[in-house]
Amino acid sequence: MRKIIMSKNNIAIATTTYSDIDYLSSFFGDIELMRYTFGKTFNKDESIKYIKNNFNFNTNLGFSPILLESSIIGFGGVFKFDNNSYELGYILDKNYWGRGLATKAALLQLDYILYTLNSNAVATTHPDNLASQRVLAKCGFKYEKDIFMKYRGERKIFRYIS
Repeated sequence: MRKIIMSKNNIAIATTTYSDIDYLSSFFGDIELMRYTFGKTFNKDESIKYIKNNFNFNTNLGFSPILLESSIIGFGGVFKFDNNSYELGYILDKNYWGRGLATKAALLQLDYILYTLNSNAVATTHPDNLASQRVLAKCGFKYEKDIFMKYRGERKIFRYIS
């Protein structure tokens, strides 16, 4: 059974259910969606394994489906980043691009980090992901520095400044 972690303005972040796996696994096979996340696609079996190991079936942290009303439109997540902050992220189905929904999803996750976890917030992007960087700027994040992440490669780190 799905649990709503947080919702606001018809956007919600929820726990993952096993019935979500087929739809979510389709994201991992789309190079346009994965180019800035992993730089490669996953086959169906790899996608299912990744989802089962990294999505939040029984916890509020980890990858979460992003819902518009009650339909999944993508996934995001809140992860422990370092001792002082949590990272947020989002990937939306291409059918929902350009509608301001990534900004709404990012703001919802930001609220969760700030007010539920009482922590600092960061986000990372691929250096070429200008659309995501614009979303973060709208949400109050400021560029901090370039970093290298073991499983994601070169990234720009942004920190929320209230």
